[in-house]
Amino acid sequence: MKKRVRLNELMVKNNLADNLAMATALIMSGKVILSDTGKSPTPGLLVECDTNIYIKQGPRFVSRGGDKLLHAINYFNVLIQDFVCLDVGASTGGFTDCLLQMGASKIYSIDSGRGQLHSRLRIERKVISKEKTNAHYPFLLDEKVDFTVVDVSFISVKSIIPNIVGHLNQNGKILVLYKPQFELKKREIPVGGVIKDSNLISIGIGRFMKWCVEENISFKGITSSPIRGRSGNKEIFVLLDLDK
Repeated sequence: MKKRVRLNELMVKNNLADNLAMATALIMSGKVILSDTGKSPTPGLLVECDTNIYIKQGPRFVSRGGDKLLHAINYFNVLIQDFVCLDVGASTGGFTDCLLQMGASKIYSIDSGRGQLHSRLRIERKVISKEKTNAHYPFLLDEKVDFTVVDVSFISVKSIIPNIVGHLNQNGKILVLYKPQFELKKREIPVGGVIKDSNLISIGIGRFMKWCVEENISFKGITSSPIRGRSGNKEIFVLLDLDK
């Protein structure tokens, strides 16, 4: 009798997924098809080692935010495996989905709106959805978190970060998606709201760095998002750490 292994383990072995959590997420999303049955399997299904596995093409994450975050996580070499995470401004859940697929053990997904989180994430036991929670004001969590991601609009991240730092554990970090159109002074923003002046964007980043220093927050690095905002604005990921 041929040796059998769990499907998610075989996917990792065959380089179809980076880790077990990602393999499980792909299977649960219905994107994995076994050639011999043509049906969507379960993660723990025992299959023969020579089973042909087909991955359906299509978006990897529930929204393009996941692709943005994946770039930043890889750039900064952040290991998410087994982290308790916080997603501020979760919306549809692109960031949450990315964190989940990268191995997070739990994700608190908060948003000031309601009913936006993708249905697949709503039923995921590792995702704790906290709707109608505005991080502009202090909020409660059941535990400290290892890693926080922030993607908010129509408000400065400087009004959000002070309410986040208290939720970080000793070695916790914050990854912010900096959006110049919501951070610059009103008189600096052109008609239409699209910032094309790279010098102006740099000035805004400089001000943000200065603010971080004043708040005892370490500025660890930046990288541009590979995908622009829907209106065409450039967006920048900023990695932050608390000064110890």
